[in-house]
Amino acid sequence: MLIEKLNQYKIQVELKQKEEELAKQQEHLRISNDQIQQLKQELSNKHETEKSQLSLNKIIRIFNQKYISDKDWGEVIILFRSIYPEVFSEPEQKNIKLSANDIRVIILQKLGYTNQGMSEILNISIEGVKKAKQRLNKKLHN
Repeated sequence: MLIEKLNQYKIQVELKQKEEELAKQQEHLRISNDQIQQLKQELSNKHETEKSQLSLNKIIRIFNQKYISDKDWGEVIILFRSIYPEVFSEPEQKNIKLSANDIRVIILQKLGYTNQGMSEILNISIEGVKKAKQRLNKKLHN
């Protein structure tokens, strides 16, 4: 009985640590996103012609995709799966193949992000977020 209580306490402590790590990663993503938004604004203010603006938008899009998606998303996904394993258990049991974007949408939804917040983090339009959520919903319920 004492061993069970100790094990439960250990699990609770580990879960609390993982939740704190996830919160730190979420804050890091928010800060990174804020910095990207500031950079976009500064760069956009310096370019006035349509051609340079299109090139600038392409550079910003590439920068966003590389800056947030690689290391940061990998860590967030690992932490999220350890805290909320039940979120992915049903799709795995049904052998549903989730793309990296599907996983990101699931995580952001679970963390309570709005479509606007998701669009900024994923660097897609709000309409793109809505479509991604529809495709995900169709995958999960077919």
